[in-house]
Order: sequence, then structure tokens, then C-alpha cells
Amino acid sequence: MRDDAGQRGIEVRIEGDAAKARLIIPAATDPASVTAEALKSVACNEGVVVGPAVLAKLASIAEEFWRQNGAVNEVIAEAVPPKHGQDGRLEFVEGFDPAMPMPMPIIGPDDGADNIDFHNISSCITVSEGTHVATLRPPEAGENGHDVLGNTIAPTPGRASDVVIDVDTLATGEDGRVTARTSGVLQFKSNELKVSQVLDIKEFVDFSTGNIDFDGAVSIAEGIRDQFVVKASKDITVGGLIEAATVICGGNLACRRGMAAKDRGQLIVCGEARGVFFNNVRGWIKKSLYVARELMNCDFIVGGDLNCHRGTIIGGRTLVAGHAYVGTLGSRAGIPTTLVLGTVPRLNTKLKKLAVLAEKLRSRLEADRERLEAFQSVAQSLTEKQKEELHALREEIADLEQSLVTCRQKHSELKDELRRTRVVDLHVGNVIHRKVTIVVGGVETTIDKAIRGPLRMGWRPPTGLVLRQGDGPVRYLRDVA
Repeated sequence: MRDDAGQRGIEVRIEGDAAKARLIIPAATDPASVTAEALKSVACNEGVVVGPAVLAKLASIAEEFWRQNGAVNEVIAEAVPPKHGQDGRLEFVEGFDPAMPMPMPIIGPDDGADNIDFHNISSCITVSEGTHVATLRPPEAGENGHDVLGNTIAPTPGRASDVVIDVDTLATGEDGRVTARTSGVLQFKSNELKVSQVLDIKEFVDFSTGNIDFDGAVSIAEGIRDQFVVKASKDITVGGLIEAATVICGGNLACRRGMAAKDRGQLIVCGEARGVFFNNVRGWIKKSLYVARELMNCDFIVGGDLNCHRGTIIGGRTLVAGHAYVGTLGSRAGIPTTLVLGTVPRLNTKLKKLAVLAEKLRSRLEADRERLEAFQSVAQSLTEKQKEELHALREEIADLEQSLVTCRQKHSELKDELRRTRVVDLHVGNVIHRKVTIVVGGVETTIDKAIRGPLRMGWRPPTGLVLRQGDGPVRYLRDVA
């Protein structure tokens, strides 16, 4: 502090590592010596940076001292702390944070719970390719501060985010946008963000998960409750019971217990299906079906083999395109049971469509020929416009004739393919009970008394079904039952 300031008793004290500058003016100080410029001089002599704000403070103090002439002990300047940097972070797009619970639908005063399908409220966050799911924010350096003497106070810079982005399933752009490279379920575990091709359900598919519609494989630890839908483009694995649910599987289905559908559940499987039992299920299996114990009162179409070697088929209707291996067919109680062999659903569907198309073409052709006869009966008096219509009609008839020939030819080719590819091959280990109906090529044969196995049944065109019991001779089924 300079001597001239001391003579007036005015001083500026620097406190706390230059965090504050305090002005002290004794009460007995001559008011004439207390001016803004004099106070500024004292502050500058101590090294305080006197900016506009500090100068205004000094002017206010000088004016107040003139009015009251009381002692002054005030802070006139304070350090400006640095603005510390912010760490890098991952900001999820709204609705894509796996840690956030899915919101329940808002029910208004005029809405009823009956109008909301709670089965469709899903807790899984699924994404498709190209979906923007989050933004990776870079760390911020922060801003410098300064003390009352003008010295710089450096900020603490932010640290880079420690979130790991799976580069195989997610892409990060230069702007930090994180987008999905593939479809799947978004997962954020152990500080890693990725899109999984396998959706793991830890317990049941029920109201806690909602319906599942997933582009990938689904693994369900427990079962699937009534009226829920599970749809996956790849394999589905179910550890527990499938109740009266709908399962649509683009790959293979593995049910470690079985399915009790109560006539309300259905299966659509593009690969193979395996289960311990299937009760009251409607299903279409593109490839083979493996049943360990029981197929009861089901309506199944099996595009491959039916493998129920040690199991029982009771009731319902089962269509098998390939080989059929069954332990027991029907029951002692004589429950009607139908097994359709030697049909290829894919070809049968095409044949039916071609037959319908051929009939439509034939009807149109017949109508056009009648119109042609009408034109030809008055050919000498036709106007120019009618002559043009006649020409167009003849071209249409030619096109219809060619289309009908092509349709019938294709129908014939498919029938030949059906004859070549269909399989009539039934293996029964134990017994075929009465009231079991075997259908081949539209011909139904109903068993009127039990036939003991082991036996193998096939088709001998054009006469009918034949069978062989054990090592015995080949006989016609009509001679045995």
C-alpha cells in the first residue's frame, strides 16, 4: 500500500488467493479525499483490475460516504470462477432409452380401458436399420476464469465419454449421431450400447412385455401367456408352456415343454418345429415337426416329415407332405383322428389357384365368342367404330385362348410334379386304433378295427393303400381292416 493512501487511512486488502478485494475506509477519513478516482488509485496500486463494474462500485461507495461519513468495509471485486468443462455423454433420442420405462397410454375421461389393447404395449425397444437412436456429445473444454488481480484461473476440462458403441451394429457420424446399422433390439448394458439380433425375455411374454414383433431371434425363458403374439423373423425358443397364443416364426421353433392352445392358439413356422406336446393347436409348419409325446385335437399342415416316433396322435386332422413316424394313432375310445398323406400343400395351393384362373378365362372366352358371333351376323352393316371393336375383340379372344392354353399346361405340369414329389409313407410303432381315417389323393380309408404295429403303410397306384406288419407280407389295407 502506498504512503499517500496510508495517510488518508484508506486501504484495499486482497483476500483468499486473490478471490476478493476489500475496501476499508475509516470513519474519520476526510470526505474530500474519498472520490471515485482516489479509490480507483488505491485499488490499482494493489493490482486490482478495475473494470466498469468495480469503478461503478467505487463511485457508489464514495457517494454514500459523502452522505453518511461512516466507516466502510466492503468487497469491491470478486474473482470470476472458471466454467469447468462438461464430460462427454450419450443423449438418447426420446423413446429410445432402454433404461426408461415405457409410458402407459393416457386414458381420458371419455376413454375406457376396454378400448386399449394392453397386449400391444411393449417394453422392448426395437429399431430398424438407419434409425437415429442417440447422439454422442463430445467433452467440453470449459471457459477460463480470473481472480481480482487479473490472473487466469484455468477450468477443469471435460473427459471423453466412456460409453462403448458397438461398431458392428451401430454407426457414429461426425456430428455424433448414433444410428442403427441393422434391425434388432436396442440394449445398453455394462456401459455398452448395441443392437442385438437376439431378444432375450427373462420370464414370460405377458403384460410386462406386451406382444413381441422382432426382426431377429427371440429367446423366452418361461412361457407365452394367453392371447399374446410373438413374431420373429428368425428362430424362437420357449423354455416354458405356450398357452393360447399366436406364434409366427421365420426360422425354427423350439418349445421345451409344449403348447396348450384351447382351440384359440396358432403356430406359423417357416422352419422346423419341436415340442413335447401340442394340444388344440392350429398350425402350419413349412418343414418337419418333431413331437416327443402327444399331438391332440390339432389341425396341422406339415410340409416336411412328422416325427412322433414314441408319441400319440389323437383327434384332429394332420396333413403330412413327407414321411410320418408315429407311435400310436388314435385312441382306444375311438376318437375320430384324420391323417392326410401324399399331399404337398405348396403345390396343392398353386393347383387350386390355377384351376380358378382357368375357369375365369374359360368364362370370359365363352362370352367373347358369343359377342363375336353377334358381330359376324351383321358384318355387312357394321360402322367404322364397330369394325374397330370387332378387331379388338378378335385380339382379346386370341390372347384369352393363349392364356388358357398356358394355364392348363402349367396345371398339368404341377400335377406331374405333385405325383413325383408326394410321399405316402406311414410308420406306426404301436397301434392304429379304430376310427382313424387315412386320406390319400382324396380317397378316405377309415380303420374299423385296431391294427397292431410295428407296421409301415404306403400307396400302390392305382389300387390303393398297402401295409406290412413287422416282417410279414405286403397286403392291401382293405384286407386287414
